Amino acid sequence: MSTTVATPVRTDEPHFGRLTPRMAAWREELLDTPQSVCVERAVLATQTYQQHQDEPMVLRRALMVRNVLENMSIFIEPATLICGNQASANRAAPIMPEYAMDWVVAELDEFDSRPGDRFAIT
Repeated sequence: MSTTVATPVRTDEPHFGRLTPRMAAWREELLDTPQSVCVERAVLATQTYQQHQDEPMVLRRALMVRNVLENMSIFIEPATLICGNQASANRAAPIMPEYAMDWVVAELDEFDSRPGDRFAIT
């Protein structure tokens, strides 16, 4: 897995001010965390669509949103002041099957080895 090359940041510029020790540590942790794919939301959405396949699409979508909101893990990192994330970890990308899956299926086997935007599948 490759490491992320971050744009150099001058922490002494007056516009942004200095990074606090907490923010500097969080930045380093984020940059050291490999990108991954979070499948939790995709599993919940797929379960809902399978369980309610005879219902109208608008109802299936509403039930899917409810299932995701009621059952998806809430990721709160200890050092953050603003809580919440769309995935189960930092730098994890959720898969949303209700939008488009063709490109995901086509690239799934290459997510962790493609030249750009590598994502580990866990």
